[in-house]
Amino acid sequence: MAGPPPPDDRTPPRPDMWMPGSPSVPPPRAWRKGEPIPLVPHTFGSAFSATFALVRLYWPMIATIAAVFWIPFEFLEAFATRGIEQAVRTGTVEVRAEPVWKSGLVGIVGVIVALLVGPLVTGALIRAVARAHLGQPISLRTAIEEAWPFFGSILLVLLLTFVVVVGGLILLVIPGLVFLVRFSLAQPVLLVEGMRGREGLRRSWRLVKGRSWWVFGLPYVVGLVAALPTLIATVPLTLAARNASADTAWILRGIADTAWILRGIASSVGVVVQQVFSATAIMVVYFDRRVRNDMLDHPRLAAELERSDRRRR
Repeated sequence: MAGPPPPDDRTPPRPDMWMPGSPSVPPPRAWRKGEPIPLVPHTFGSAFSATFALVRLYWPMIATIAAVFWIPFEFLEAFATRGIEQAVRTGTVEVRAEPVWKSGLVGIVGVIVALLVGPLVTGALIRAVARAHLGQPISLRTAIEEAWPFFGSILLVLLLTFVVVVGGLILLVIPGLVFLVRFSLAQPVLLVEGMRGREGLRRSWRLVKGRSWWVFGLPYVVGLVAALPTLIATVPLTLAARNASADTAWILRGIADTAWILRGIASSVGVVVQQVFSATAIMVVYFDRRVRNDMLDHPRLAAELERSDRRRR
């Protein structure tokens, strides 16, 4: 006699799955800071709502995690590139030609800094969102301390993903996009389950299988919606930076060009918002896949976080 079929995405949702109108699990709008976040399978719409609810509840702390690293970098980059652009001087346009090597050097330094900052910020945000699901307190220091031991592994996963995706894009484009989506959960796998390198990429591939477009679509839809108010806030700053004149320089006591400050503010806001919403959306997707595949619950999540920490000590 054949046994029951294995569970998959086509089976009916669990009784505690949140859907519009479902009374069994509190919907995202009813979540409270400091209380465990329901670990349930999501529809696309409920995952979208869950992402914004998490950001709303924990915005001050998770935004601080991203801001403390990216804002200094964005301002330094804006300052370093302040001469590589058009400058408006008292009604006349003066183009300052900088040596090509300067522009190239700034770009190289930017890539190096991004490789150093990116993995740590990503790891800290992932751990913070995981702790939020357990209802545990989040702090900047704790998030960084928990992410730091994973720095090398996160960087390795990023580099492996980059090599594979670029290789796929060079071949036929489509394989590169497939690799990009299938490996998109490798960092949560690393930070939560403690799997390293190629093991983490294989685990991500299995989790995403059968749900690729859903996994691909949510972070981008969330990012587009979150970007709208950001654009509204930063476009005036960007336009002001392009039209900043020497008449405003007296505010900073003789600095010849203040436009880079406005550019630094605009780019900082954009990067922080993008990082926060992207990491949160990826974690909502990851927990959806874990609940569907592994019946993940809060005790198991807490045990996995503790076990992954022990492996890194």
